[in-house]
This record gives sequence, structure tokens and C-alpha cells, in this order.
Amino acid sequence: MLNFYAFSQKINQKNIKKLIENSPEQVQSFTGFALYDLAENKMIAEYNSNKYFIPASNTKLFSFYAGLEMLGDSLPALKYYIKNDTLYFTGTGDPTFLNFDIKTYNPVYDFLKNRTEKICYLEGSYTSNAYGLGWAWDDYSEYFQAERSNFPIYGNIVRFNGTLEGDFSFKPNFFDKNIIKNENIERKWNKIDRNLNENSFTYYSKPYTKFETDIPFKTSTELLIQLLSDTLNRNVYYQKTTVKHIDNLKSGVLLKSIPVDSMYKQMLLVSDNFMAEQTLLMCSFVKKEKLDVNFAIDYTTKNYLTTLPDASRWVDGSGLSRYNLFTPRNFVYLLQKIAEKRSIEQLKDLMPVGGISGTIKNSYKSETPYIIAKTGTLSNNHNLSGFLITKSGKILIFSFMNNHYLKPTTDIKAMMTRILWHIHLNYK
Repeated sequence: MLNFYAFSQKINQKNIKKLIENSPEQVQSFTGFALYDLAENKMIAEYNSNKYFIPASNTKLFSFYAGLEMLGDSLPALKYYIKNDTLYFTGTGDPTFLNFDIKTYNPVYDFLKNRTEKICYLEGSYTSNAYGLGWAWDDYSEYFQAERSNFPIYGNIVRFNGTLEGDFSFKPNFFDKNIIKNENIERKWNKIDRNLNENSFTYYSKPYTKFETDIPFKTSTELLIQLLSDTLNRNVYYQKTTVKHIDNLKSGVLLKSIPVDSMYKQMLLVSDNFMAEQTLLMCSFVKKEKLDVNFAIDYTTKNYLTTLPDASRWVDGSGLSRYNLFTPRNFVYLLQKIAEKRSIEQLKDLMPVGGISGTIKNSYKSETPYIIAKTGTLSNNHNLSGFLITKSGKILIFSFMNNHYLKPTTDIKAMMTRILWHIHLNYK
């Protein structure tokens, strides 16, 4: 094991460089690091901090910041207007309607359920694709790649649960006719398969295990109308959106749903890709009443991030795409901006805390928690960006990025843990 006591206890550029380069795990991989003193407003140490890395889910920090700037206190749920005996409504990209993971009361269901008018859905001006640029097509049935849409329902997934006795259940029950139970073939890993081009699900029950898994369904306007009619227990109509509809919607009423932090917490703690993607769609709607991820990214960059240290390539909300490219010092800059919008105490509730919550619940453990940070992991890539609280009580911002390694990610995490703990103990 690397002997840290061979180095000066002072945390500086030279010290950090030695700690990284002499770590046995840092072989043939690419590492970048930036460390910043928030109170002193100065960079403490940098290592490849101006180099570009695939950020994976660290990208969600950019989506989080976009939301902080544009979404206000509550999420936009839908926009509507009434003409004669009909209420016409369109989606704003809000991902929380009947979402299985959001426990905060959402008024949208009661609103649509109890209106006395006929209700008619309009697609509005949705211009984004279901998948982001560079997403892997063969992940279409993985829990982490739900399709983006104008008016999400149930998080655009079917949730399956299995028992040790071989029983299983799912929700929403609407999909009952779409599910086949196969007890003849044993599968080692995948319990549920979905057909590539349609909502046909096969459940392989053997071997019997207890599990919960989410499978994205293939979205369409037709399916949305059916799901809405089924869950509201009333007819929901559909009309193709015309220019006149768009004009009427512009002067319509915007219905809000839940406090934004309820969504941010789900997005950041468990690294919910769907929440991050829909955040950008909502930002786009708020600014231009269209749902376009590219517009939201462009607007955020040009209006709020003009002084980023380095130009970036930002293509989606979640970090699923390997086309994203950011530098460690860009994340340090971004986290400074986030700290202006939310206090450290608030961020402790929204972001993962080492040894306590979220994606680092089992990492960076300490009697007194010292890491508040967002992870970002794809195969051969692992990053961590956030806040480090030193033993002396100082708050530091850091970004630790690792790309292109073949070692197990646990080895990379071990290196990061040693170095971050060393900084925690020794930075005064």
C-alpha cells in the first residue's frame, strides 16, 4: 500500500501529483483532479484538470444547475386552456406524474380526474427524440434508459416484482395482456425481456429469486391516451396539434406539480437518468414552450455558463452518452455556481453523502461524513465530483475523474478513497 506519510502532510499541487501518480491503481488509465477552497476562493491543486473526460452521470450536475436556474420552486406539470365543453392540455416534460419513486403529493391526477369538461390531449411542440445522442440501442430494455417524452406517466416504465416462490407482480396492471410467463427456460440474470419494437414482455421465472426491476415501455401518443384513460377511469381524447392549438396554449394556464427538490433528490441520490433528461425538457418548455433537450443545453450554456474555464461537449441530461466531454475544472466551477443556489446543508439532503445515502452509501465512510458528491460510472469510467469537508471544518470543492481503465472499478474507488481521506485529514 502507498505510504502517505512519505509525503509532506501539506496539501498542494506537488503533493497531489505524487499521491495520484504513485497509486498502484493508477496504471495505464487516465486521471484528472481539481481541488478548490470555497472560502478562500482559490484552486489548491490540479492534475490534468484542463483535459477532457467522459463524465457519465456527473453530467447530471449540469442538468441540476440548469433546473436551479430555470424551474423555480415547483415543477411545471401541464398547460391547458378551455374552449366550450373541452379542456385541452399538453405536457411540459414533468417526469413525476404517477412515478413509482416520487412520494410527494402530486395534484395532476386529481386535476385531470375531477374536471367536469371533456379532456383532450395535445402533443404540443415536442421536438426531442426518445433517446439521446449516442445512447446504446441495445439498452432499450434496461431500467436506466427509459424513453424521454412530452407527458411521462409511471416514469415510462413497468415495474416488476418477483418472489422466492416464483410469483410475480407488476404495475401498472394495464400491461397484463402484454406479458408472457415462461417457466421452461432458465435465465441466469435477466428476469424480464421486452421485444425491441413493441411492448411485449416475457417473464422468465426460473430460478426463483426475489427481485424488483424496471423495464421501459415503448412510448407513443396512442399508448399515453390508453394509459391516461385507464388510470383516470374516464375517456381521454386526442387531437393532432394545430397552429391554433399552439396559440391557445401560449395564453393558457400552467399547472404546477411538486416542489423541485423532491425531483432533484431522486435524480441525484440514486442517479435517476430519466429525471435528468426530463429536467432539460422542462427547462426548454419554461423558456420557449417547446420540449427540446438541445435548446435547453444551448440556452444554459449561453446564458449561465459563459465563463466556464473550458468549452464542453454536452449532449444529454443524464450522462448516458459517451459523447459528453467535460474537464475537472469545469465541474469545480459548476459546483461553485450550485453552492450559490443551495446551501451545504440542503445539498446534504439532495446529493449522495459518503457512508450515509445514495450511490456512495457504502463508500467514503467516516464517523463524521465528509464527502457530498455525485458519482458518474460507465464501463471503464468512474468519476466523483462534489464537496469535501475537512477535519478542520473547511469546505472544499473537488472533481476526481478516471477514464479508460481496465482494472475493477473497486480498485479505482480505493485510490480515490485514500486520497480524499488524506485531504480530509490534512488540509488546514
